[in-house]
Amino acid sequence: MTATTTLRTAADLEPARRKTPGWVIACVALYAAAVFLPFLGTRTLTPHEVMVTHPALRILEDGHWIVPRFASGFWLDKPPLVNWLTATCFAIAGGFSEFAARLPAALSAVGLCVLMSVLAGRFFSTRVALLTGLVQASCVYMYMQGRLGEIDIVLALLLTAAHGVLLWHWGGGGFDLPWRASLLFYFLAALGVLAKGPVAVALLGATVIAYAIWRRSWRPIRAVLISPGVLVFVLVAGGWHLAAAYSVGAEALQEWNYNTIARFLGLHRLGSQSFFLYFRDIPWMVLPWTVALVLGARVLAAGYRGPDGTVHRFLWSWFLGGLAFLLLALFKHKHYAIPILP
Repeated sequence: MTATTTLRTAADLEPARRKTPGWVIACVALYAAAVFLPFLGTRTLTPHEVMVTHPALRILEDGHWIVPRFASGFWLDKPPLVNWLTATCFAIAGGFSEFAARLPAALSAVGLCVLMSVLAGRFFSTRVALLTGLVQASCVYMYMQGRLGEIDIVLALLLTAAHGVLLWHWGGGGFDLPWRASLLFYFLAALGVLAKGPVAVALLGATVIAYAIWRRSWRPIRAVLISPGVLVFVLVAGGWHLAAAYSVGAEALQEWNYNTIARFLGLHRLGSQSFFLYFRDIPWMVLPWTVALVLGARVLAAGYRGPDGTVHRFLWSWFLGGLAFLLLALFKHKHYAIPILP
């Protein structure tokens, strides 16, 4: 939302474009790589990074890929996708290093910048496509999390890609979702669940519901739900949960309940937070572009009324739908807002 709605003029409100120039993608990729990749290994791991890295190391030691171990027990706070990625990086690197531990997040940050540039290039001018990638790479929250070996930027990349599938087909005003696109959407959604749990589905669902309300039509919801891709989601996300429950038993169900439902209801040991937390944190997380968003409000309004108004409605549904869900949860954290910010 931030990257695609800043630094635009009326000249940029063009009909849909089909391809982002290769030189734009290269520039964005090189700039993002220069921001996120250098000196990844110069700092010791934070406690949150250890929660990803330690299970990854245990995977390589004991081969328990389905449910990694943490200390003397099982690691069930989060699904293991990022642990798997980190373990793979360690295996390729020949062992542990801070650089390898942070590489999945850093590469995801680069990929997220490129993806946003490609999406912008489909609907807006080449100038906007370039600026979108550069703006995405320079937000505070990207630099804050894109260089840490944690889950959030990996999740943001997966959910942005899933949203991008919908936007790619709905941005022209229609509601159809071809079966191949449906398979990709649900595969990305399943990977999001394997990265951070059911919150991935909740955020995607919030976008679709908000967009359906905005368009005053059930067709977006129907296009997503009545789809062969649902089977892919069940096989990938459901398959891991069944395998984990079979391996660990009742402990898995207890931990999932505690880390999802109890957390949502504020019954987790971390408690609950102020309703206004995201209103406080999001403005500084998207710095320095918060100022551009405020100053460009008139341009945003012109875009909403322009030929790309459908794209704007989808982007606002992505942000506002996700924000509404996050506000409903009694437990809040600034990291949870990251998937709704691109």
